[in-house]
Amino acid sequence: MTDVIKYRPTFVNTKNTDTIVRLAKEAVKTNSWLVVEGEVGDGKTFMFNQIKALLEAKKNKHIIVNAGPVWESSISGISIPFIARHMIRAIRPAENIPGNQNERYFRLRDLLLWVEEQNRKVVLVIDEAQALRWSGFRDLKKLWELASPNQSHLFSIIMFMKPETRLSGILDSPEIGHRVFSFRSKPLTRVELLSIAEQGFNIKFPPGKSGEKTKELFYSNLSSKNPLSVENLIKAISFSYPEFQKDGVVRESYLRNVISDGIRTMMERLRISKRELRRRIQDDYGKEFDNKKIEESLFHPGKNPKDESIAKSSLGRIYRERTGKKSPILSSAEVE
Repeated sequence: MTDVIKYRPTFVNTKNTDTIVRLAKEAVKTNSWLVVEGEVGDGKTFMFNQIKALLEAKKNKHIIVNAGPVWESSISGISIPFIARHMIRAIRPAENIPGNQNERYFRLRDLLLWVEEQNRKVVLVIDEAQALRWSGFRDLKKLWELASPNQSHLFSIIMFMKPETRLSGILDSPEIGHRVFSFRSKPLTRVELLSIAEQGFNIKFPPGKSGEKTKELFYSNLSSKNPLSVENLIKAISFSYPEFQKDGVVRESYLRNVISDGIRTMMERLRISKRELRRRIQDDYGKEFDNKKIEESLFHPGKNPKDESIAKSSLGRIYRERTGKKSPILSSAEVE
């Protein structure tokens, strides 16, 4: 019997993906510059590949220039010579690429004008663009400002990046920011996350009230409201319960045990005792929790949601103080 779970998910439409696709199509149509920002786990690279696939499906209309996944490791990074070389090769693979930078620049302009005459579009796509230096943005802008009598720009740019403070000044600057359209991914809704689980990964929930209860438990225990958290929880269930790989049905008992095991392992690894957690709950909320209530709140989810939220929130704060980051298990329960 083959596994029914998909570990390379099927594409599922959400408000984020619909907006990104619409903006990308508009950017290509108008030769604009689009920046898509998203946190780790929001599905940026997945969406990057999806946009590429949509454009490549119409090769008679689009020429895709992919800066490549290792551009940031190169000595020069993104620069006029680097991008011009890749664009020339994408437009005309057999073209001799001049070594002189000025000659390369004007050769690219001539080729872009030729593409314009063919009624085709050149699209430069860049993933992990948060690694760009200020000089890289400036060089991109210089190339992007190549124009013709008919168009202000001869190609479009679509880049995906993590939001970083270092970049906020660049993207807000008159030199760059006023020329760029940007979109930042938003947290997904409960319906969207469950759709990704069911349609994207091909999992199922039991019918009736039992299934609704299991769905709520699944949703409430996602570490973040993004696709990666859905994938991680599904993988955790699959690792602990091989039979889940065969029928794809998420059972309440699977979830409770996986969640409890994850919390128990985390507490053991960081040496967080129930006594320490009791003191922290007292400091955070002024509540008295004995060991029995701690046990029920952490390891029997769903019995008392209010106590569970308090215990997990305080435990999440201890985790953050010890590690400097949010817990992948408890971050959705943390109260800022």
